[in-house]
Amino acid sequence: MILSVISDVDCVFSLNLLIELTPLSILSFVLSAMELSQVSSTIADQFQLNFPSEYSYVVLLRFSESKLKQGQEEVQTESISKYELPFFITQNILSELLEEDFPNLYFCNNQAEIAMIVNVSETDEKKEALLMQGLNTFIEYCRNHFDITFNVGISELCSNKHISDAYAQANNTLEYMHLFRTGYLHHYKDTPKESQIGYLELKNSDYIINLVMSASQQALEDYFKNIYKELKHRKLSSEDAKSCLYFFYNVTMRLKARLQYQYPYSTTENIYALGNRFFKSSLIDAIKYIENLFLKAITIVKEQNANNADRKIQQVTQYIESNYFDINLNLNNIADHFNITPSYLSKKFREECGISIIDYLYKIRISHSLKLIKDTSLKIADVAQMVGFQDSNAFIRIFKKYYGCTPGKYKTSSMELTNFAIEKVL
Repeated sequence: MILSVISDVDCVFSLNLLIELTPLSILSFVLSAMELSQVSSTIADQFQLNFPSEYSYVVLLRFSESKLKQGQEEVQTESISKYELPFFITQNILSELLEEDFPNLYFCNNQAEIAMIVNVSETDEKKEALLMQGLNTFIEYCRNHFDITFNVGISELCSNKHISDAYAQANNTLEYMHLFRTGYLHHYKDTPKESQIGYLELKNSDYIINLVMSASQQALEDYFKNIYKELKHRKLSSEDAKSCLYFFYNVTMRLKARLQYQYPYSTTENIYALGNRFFKSSLIDAIKYIENLFLKAITIVKEQNANNADRKIQQVTQYIESNYFDINLNLNNIADHFNITPSYLSKKFREECGISIIDYLYKIRISHSLKLIKDTSLKIADVAQMVGFQDSNAFIRIFKKYYGCTPGKYKTSSMELTNFAIEKVL
């Protein structure tokens, strides 16, 4: 904001204090909060604040680029600041463009913002159109000749005693222009009024976080498509737009914390650095940026889930290797041990290993039986129990299925059988 808002408008300024102030400072006070009636006629005369007409517009001009050129070279001088030259250009060009129709113009500035009071005698739509036309000409001229891009907000016509309200209108208009990218010139009357304001259905933060953490990419894309669609058909106030920005900022911070907790070794830090640039974006640009971040987060979730699945299957195979001799070992109690469903374990195990988990268990048991059959005097029924088969007949049947002979024939023969190679090395 250009001006420092006076917290107590009823305070009494001494003559000595006012005399020390510049004309721009006095005008700043008037715009921000102070009523003209608080300025004595002596001070008003001295600083040319006796507006001849009863009504005024307040025009706020904010420049976003100040790459000033003189011919092909940039203007560089130590005698003036980068803000003083645009102010000088603005005051002189606008005066030249407008004074024929608007002889009572008053200017003040603070860094990259310039305020202009346009004092007029009465409401006149033709005059207002001339003012808008002159401001448009000014914007184009500055962009083409000085490489300065201005955003300009104009208030409604207000009585001079409500000039601080007009300033607030112009300031709100600039803010609205920034959030919704409405062009370079905007009138307060064209900003949505309370009766016109709609709202965006943003759901709640848990809903969005769950979409990301469950890697529901299509549902997330549909969620943002609906927001873009509503933005085209609904009018939002500046406050609503800022609320949207803070909502998505908070969701992003919560999501970042969730990802870092669940996937502590993932690279989430660099894609969640939301700072000043985010809050200075237009609403649509900020939402698109957030959507892109959330889609990147889904990629991280998918990668981490895939890595976790690989690690989980590796843990399962190690668990089977360590417990193959347990006659109660089966799909259900393995799944219980790892706190996952049997159907999920069965599906993932086949995807990763190329065989079913039961086939893998049988192969491990049969492989461990070879040495016991060949190198010990244990009975086949005892070997079967030692490698996890409760029923020796089942052991004999499965042994023959994999090796083409019975355990008894293998024991008495000179053949050498090797352990099974599992199709996928884990």
